[in-house]
Amino acid sequence: FDQLQASKGKKMKRTAYKQELTEEQKKELKDAFDIFDTDSTGSIDMKDLKVALHALGLEPEHEDMKTLLSQIGGSSDKEKEKDRDTQSTIDYNEFLEIMTLKINETNKKEINRAFDLFSEGDYITMESLQQIATEMGEIIPEDELIEMIKEANKSSKEGLVSKEDFLDLLNKATE
Repeated sequence: FDQLQASKGKKMKRTAYKQELTEEQKKELKDAFDIFDTDSTGSIDMKDLKVALHALGLEPEHEDMKTLLSQIGGSSDKEKEKDRDTQSTIDYNEFLEIMTLKINETNKKEINRAFDLFSEGDYITMESLQQIATEMGEIIPEDELIEMIKEANKSSKEGLVSKEDFLDLLNKATE
């Protein structure tokens, strides 16, 4: 489980806000699933899903569980709801879908927190970047800060980095 938590920050394929799990992460999730599939039927009880999420550091609320369950599979919302009312187990593919959704949600929250840390409102400015560097004890020359802003700024706002620019920069770093 610790490896999964550590690997959340590792290289992941990213498209917009959604990330695909690496093969290593999928293997770790399969191992976790197998731990809860005690009778080797290829499925786990719904109650074990919450325990598995908790064990992997992904804390689901009751409403969060309903939302996750409604997002998996290809059927309509009504069909899914009916299926979930009568279904007391999930298979590995459903487990993998849920875990991918939950990990993406966690990553998105972490990215938003990071942007909020660096930004002044809707943008990261040269001044906010300088302030963070100073708080971290880094001495970065102004010309390097300007270059960092220019590299990250792909939108039309001169000298400002939007959240979209920030995400694009992170995407490049994880490719």
